[in-house]
Amino acid sequence: MIRRLFFIGCVLSAILFFCGCMKWEEPTMLDKNYKDTPFRAANREKNRAKDIISSQQCAQSGWYYLHEYKRHKWTSSLKNAGRLFNYCWFFDPENYNSYWGWGIVMGERASLVNEKEAEKFLISSLDLFQLASQKEIPPAEKNNFYMDWANVYNGVGAFFAQNDDTAKSLSALNKGKIWLFYVLKKGPTNGRAYFLLSVNFYYRKNYRMAEKNADKAIKYNFKIPEKYLRELKERKDV
Repeated sequence: MIRRLFFIGCVLSAILFFCGCMKWEEPTMLDKNYKDTPFRAANREKNRAKDIISSQQCAQSGWYYLHEYKRHKWTSSLKNAGRLFNYCWFFDPENYNSYWGWGIVMGERASLVNEKEAEKFLISSLDLFQLASQKEIPPAEKNNFYMDWANVYNGVGAFFAQNDDTAKSLSALNKGKIWLFYVLKKGPTNGRAYFLLSVNFYYRKNYRMAEKNADKAIKYNFKIPEKYLRELKERKDV
């Protein structure tokens, strides 16, 4: 029954997607008032094995839509990603993907709203990454997880820097730098980690170190956005 309703929900979401009228969902795991229905609660253990598989399938679809959003910047893809990470959590609250995926979704949403709302989404993103870190993340995925977490800290640092709150900006940037050093200690040729470290130094206004780490990222075959390289050069040359 649950899976039939899930399928119907997917069909309805597809219709709303093409109509362009899909609404934003919020992370169910952050809703303190959420409770399973008595039927659902009573059958969780019985359906555990199937639910784990369903949760993984939802996670895969959620990551697909996140990838589509990053490629095309389609807001509908970001909405779909959030919806699927909610399903992922519904089937298995222990699935780290639901928290990790939602953390990225909330970080991306921060760039789509006004300044007041942006802070709320960024803080929620950090909360979700913290929750994800308490789950069993496979060792092979930990470096990517920590880089994504550091990326959010960079975003928080940038937000507070732009609002002239130096203390909060440095606090966030320092936390992000810790995770990036951790990743580079494990894999010293990780180009993305060097790029994120470059961005971290950029928002500290340490453009010399930002350039040094950008060069390392390029050395290890990470493709840095041309816009960032231009802005870095302009800042450094001032």
